[in-house]
Amino acid sequence: PVGTVIENAATVIFDYYEPIRTNTVRHKVGVDSLPLLVDIILTDIGGPAPPEGLKVNAYPNPFVEYVTVEVEGWPSGGPLDFTLFSSDGRLVQASRERANAFTVQRNALPAGNFSIQTLRSDFATPYGDIRIESNLNISSEKDGKREIEAKVKARQYQLGFDTKWSGFITPEGGLHLEGDVLDGRLNIGPARLARLSGWLTYTGQKDPGALTGQIDAGSGTMFDLPLQNIGLVLGGDFQNIDLLFRTGLSGLPGVAFSIDAQTGPERSIFESVLNIPDTKKLFAYLEKTKKGKTPPETLRDLGAVSVHLDYLEDRRFKGGPLPFSLTALREEKSSLNGHLLFYPGTLDVRGSAEMDEALAGALQDYLSIPEENRSGGALRLDGSVKDLLRIGTGVENDTGE
Repeated sequence: PVGTVIENAATVIFDYYEPIRTNTVRHKVGVDSLPLLVDIILTDIGGPAPPEGLKVNAYPNPFVEYVTVEVEGWPSGGPLDFTLFSSDGRLVQASRERANAFTVQRNALPAGNFSIQTLRSDFATPYGDIRIESNLNISSEKDGKREIEAKVKARQYQLGFDTKWSGFITPEGGLHLEGDVLDGRLNIGPARLARLSGWLTYTGQKDPGALTGQIDAGSGTMFDLPLQNIGLVLGGDFQNIDLLFRTGLSGLPGVAFSIDAQTGPERSIFESVLNIPDTKKLFAYLEKTKKGKTPPETLRDLGAVSVHLDYLEDRRFKGGPLPFSLTALREEKSSLNGHLLFYPGTLDVRGSAEMDEALAGALQDYLSIPEENRSGGALRLDGSVKDLLRIGTGVENDTGE
């Protein structure tokens, strides 16, 4: 009903780090209370150059009743011209201020189309800073709805994409968006994905809303191994999102890697499985492509193996490494059991695993694990995943040795 106050917020999740929650946005249902988005542009024509380090803040944005614009770094008492335009270029409001902050009242603005020309969001990650830019246009009300068109993009080496969105806002405050991922790439840690494409939809009102989608990659590698049939399916709201990732090894049908994950305020689940139908064929492929050395017979002749890695959320302390259980199954019987601590920022791993002595010796030899890190059927892992696999696969290290 008209007058209802709806609160909404979003949670930004990157890798397996703690979620970052946005500020809460409050929306009061009604034709005159739909959130308004405007483009604020600071200009200085015919005068001296503005001071360096100038920063413009607008809050709240989007706004319902009023928005305050603050210009950090502007000389105290210096004249400041403020000009507001609609998306079709019409002058809506103009004033000259003597303070570095001023307020625009919603009820003083005429009806019309409004837009944000460039909205930037910056995120710090262990793999570098990420900037996401968006352009947004909201039309005036028609048949009880406001149409939305938006473009969202990123241009970093770690993450790059172009998306195009369209949708509408209902009189009740509901939001519906449909988006196409036109092109994208991902270069994080050992993962390299290119030619990303797919679709996303969002529908929400009082609750955080539902997000669904599917994204496929035209090509990719993991630790320099070529991948095929790369796909990601996601669904849920912004508090609980289910992710399903699937890929195979190019040139070796049957080998499959999957990740099933669920993120939420109450519990996070991460389960990954690597299925190898024939270890002899896998090692032959690695030798042929110069990605691996000749393995011991014990390792080569294991046959069909599945390796399981499960996240142990209840064993993790805030800000610490990610704890996992490690299990390898052969003929549906456990042949290896262990626990690992994974440091996503450095790709370091610490942990140990128990198995029979023959398998422990074979893995020690193939992965070049130091003698002091083995005791009978127990192996201790301590180092970088990249270094471990570089040594084990015969790839040259950074010194060229």
